[in-house]
Amino acid sequence: MSEPLSNDDFTIEDSKLRLLRKGPYAALFMAKNEAGSMSLIKILKTIQVSGMQTGYLDITQGKNKDVITLSRKTKAPISSVPYLAIFYDGKLKFRYKGEVDTEKIRSYCQNKVIEMANEMKAPPAMQRQTVGSTSQQQFAMARQQTGAASDATKNAPDSTKVGIIGYNKAHLIDMMKH
Repeated sequence: MSEPLSNDDFTIEDSKLRLLRKGPYAALFMAKNEAGSMSLIKILKTIQVSGMQTGYLDITQGKNKDVITLSRKTKAPISSVPYLAIFYDGKLKFRYKGEVDTEKIRSYCQNKVIEMANEMKAPPAMQRQTVGSTSQQQFAMARQQTGAASDATKNAPDSTKVGIIGYNKAHLIDMMKH
């Protein structure tokens, strides 16, 4: 479920806009009076991607427009809304520029979670091997990197493992508890 974000959830660090959230996060910068924004917020509220949180910032509310002003001082300013950005541990990683389509946005977000997990944990040689692989193959490679999985994750269905590819054993066990 998407959560509303506010001006207080963002900061500027090293000329880059940062979101004060951990892990993969899809943030929609939107204006409620704009039709495209409303279509995207409906999609964002319905899609579910394992391991990714979602939220939205309505720039028409209170001081939220200050985030847009702050972003103008960065290397990647927000120039228009709606604007869907994917952050990882607070850092802006990707901007969605595709069609306003539920399946395409869900697929895009899922692929970016997998890509970020591989990028953050896999050595460069492993990253090259995962291009074009299935999620199951990617998980197997990530599992080899992090060592054998615990008993809690060995018997878990593959569908629960896709969003946590490449994380260490402690994170796998923590994710299984939730």
